Amino acid sequence: MIVALMVLFYAFFPLNGFYAVSLWKDIGYALAFFWLNILLFDVVFSKGSILAKRSFQMLFFLALCCVALIRHNGLIPAFGSLLVLLAIYFRSQSKPILLLMVALAAFIFLFKGPVFHLLKVNVTDKNVLKAHLPIQHIGAVLHAGGDITQEDKVFLAQIMPLSYWKKAYDPRSCMPLIFGKDKNGTPYLDGDFLKNHENYRKFLSVWTRTALTNPAPIMNYYLYGTELLWRIHTRYSPFVIADEDLAEDHLYSGYKPSQKLSKHVGPVGSFLIHLINNHATGWLFHRGAFYFWTSLFFLSLLALRADKVSIIAIVAPMLLQAFTVAAFPLVQDTRFMFPIILVTPLLISLFFSNRLTASAGTHIASS
Repeated sequence: MIVALMVLFYAFFPLNGFYAVSLWKDIGYALAFFWLNILLFDVVFSKGSILAKRSFQMLFFLALCCVALIRHNGLIPAFGSLLVLLAIYFRSQSKPILLLMVALAAFIFLFKGPVFHLLKVNVTDKNVLKAHLPIQHIGAVLHAGGDITQEDKVFLAQIMPLSYWKKAYDPRSCMPLIFGKDKNGTPYLDGDFLKNHENYRKFLSVWTRTALTNPAPIMNYYLYGTELLWRIHTRYSPFVIADEDLAEDHLYSGYKPSQKLSKHVGPVGSFLIHLINNHATGWLFHRGAFYFWTSLFFLSLLALRADKVSIIAIVAPMLLQAFTVAAFPLVQDTRFMFPIILVTPLLISLFFSNRLTASAGTHIASS
């Protein structure tokens, strides 16, 4: 019965179908995250013994590489899961786990170093990407009328007009600050200024100083910016379907389904688009917090019933993924919670299965 319900979820849950044909990197990351969770099930069910198999090590390494490299925040679930496995199976399987950690770190270094250099990847663009969260923090302080020195204001004005910084700040989305443009189509944010390493270092210094002297606005930013994770009834913000009709105004008013797209997908496709992207029925698909708390509820019940430390290995990726969503709350977008939504049926199924409770889980004290 449980297997049948899981099959129905993965076959008919509308977001799965729409995201499956999306080019967003978040979808590839969610699939890699899903794969990692399945492999961790094998580890726990085998009491760690499967880690000694070379074929499984190769599969596990490939899944870890995908999780760590498709998204920047994937480093935390990838290495965090390995650390949890090392703590649980230290005595019995420490060698293959340490080997996986070293191999993963070496591959990431090789891929982002020499390989990037050979492919002539422009790494200076990373400065702008890494500045997204500090820009939101400074926007929160300026919007709240916080304490910033005149010298720092002069410097910040070179990145973006201070008046726009105050006006466009939105705790639930970095889109207006990062991608906003004036009437002539010129971006307000001077990305080239931040690509200069000296300017970027000074920007980080200004950000650190501003954050330390104005903790209240930043705490308020995190309260609203993380609603997608902890608050079930939050502002509706659908963004599921690639839409050629998006305009700059939507940065402020919210995304709307494309009329052109609806005409090309037929009556069934149009029905599904309306089902997902409206307030009456779409809330169930976009409430990432609902799936997060549901998973935690059933995993907590399972922990009380099974009393196995090995459960930590299964819940670790989801908790680490939730941590990255909370630590870097840039956009209230369902795709950031999609990895958690995708693994929720897997985690719930454990509660109804006797596979874990019947097996002798591995305890740190006895391993």
